[in-house]
Amino acid sequence: MSGEVTFTPEAGYFGTTTPVTYQVADSNGTTTTATITVTVEMPPPPVAAPDADTTPQNVNVTVDPLGNDSAATDQTLVPTSVLLLDPVSGTYGSTVTVVGEGTYTVDPVTGEVTFDPVASFTGTATAVTYQVADTSGQTATSTITITVTPVVPVATDDSETTPYNTPVVVSVLGNDTAGAVSAPLDPTTVQLLDPVSGTYGSSVTVVGEGRTRLTRCRVR
Repeated sequence: MSGEVTFTPEAGYFGTTTPVTYQVADSNGTTTTATITVTVEMPPPPVAAPDADTTPQNVNVTVDPLGNDSAATDQTLVPTSVLLLDPVSGTYGSTVTVVGEGTYTVDPVTGEVTFDPVASFTGTATAVTYQVADTSGQTATSTITITVTPVVPVATDDSETTPYNTPVVVSVLGNDTAGAVSAPLDPTTVQLLDPVSGTYGSSVTVVGEGRTRLTRCRVR
């Protein structure tokens, strides 16, 4: 026997062990004692990678920030530890609102982050920093960036025929399309462009024709 002592740490353990006393004797049978203390270093910290996603205008999107993150061997990421950094207060929490863009909310169980964009916002949102911890308590940070694509309706020209001196109704939205299912056309927003004033309103009279007709419409 060599007299060497092997310590095998349990999976996931780090820190300084409880001292263990050992005894040794010489050839005369005289003994002495001392202690063995082992310090197990902490595992490497987790690694968080940037996340990005795209969503149509005024449509929520949910991102799993841990999907591309990793923890060291014998460690796991803790979904309930996910927090967001408020760029204004500089503190971490479960919700962050960026004025003019939208609100980010962390699911307290899954760690997923949902972005609820402001209805009028389009473009690339300000990147939001998130933090995640592993089972050793070490943390890592990265960012979530959301791009909101505009939803643009399409209006198609309309034409109609009517008998002499007879009013006619034109369903102007019948051949128009919404930019997305989430943003249906709103009939109450149809307006007519006055060719003289260049302004939109609810009616247009064309001088010399003696009637009001649809010259152009927009859905806004």
